[in-house]
Amino acid sequence: MNTVPALRTSLPTLSAPLLLMLVVLAGCQSAPTRLYTLSAVATAAPRSTYGGPPIRVDAVRFPPDLDRIEVVRDAGFGELRLSDLDHWSAPLGELARQALSGDLLARLPAGKIVFPHLMKPAGAFGLSVDVLDFEADRQDARLQASWEITGNGGTPRANGGTVTLRRNVPATNAAAVAQSMSALLGQLADQIVAQLAAPE
Repeated sequence: MNTVPALRTSLPTLSAPLLLMLVVLAGCQSAPTRLYTLSAVATAAPRSTYGGPPIRVDAVRFPPDLDRIEVVRDAGFGELRLSDLDHWSAPLGELARQALSGDLLARLPAGKIVFPHLMKPAGAFGLSVDVLDFEADRQDARLQASWEITGNGGTPRANGGTVTLRRNVPATNAAAVAQSMSALLGQLADQIVAQLAAPE
């Protein structure tokens, strides 16, 4: 009786560096990107008595080192720390513009806020915010910003100001950074509303 020899298949031997690369790639694929947003912050204070024209938040601008898709934390001594896995859900300036509009909506009388993506009615004011610095670390979070209110034709008005705000809550991860920035934008809205209600 004739016998058929067994077939043998040989698997290629993978080198150690190639195996290590495959393990790293598998690890990267298993770690999903985390997305964060900014939210309006409620206030217990009564609504402002502001009686001027409606206002639209035209822009909130951040410095280039913060205006990026990754969430940035301050590591001290001029060093910034970011994570490839912690991202803002949209451009940071647009998230801040949306959150600040919500903050002002909760603080000003009804009908005094134009939503950010709607056409600005004739006679309405525009609000622009320039964030000079935002730092969040293991001790607290700080926001330094200046704002300007413009009337018809972009003419600057007397209303405006510069503030440095602080939140004494550690920001040890990306979620805490987002919460701190939301809270500080709420404080900024308080300052803007107080300035609007003050006599010129």
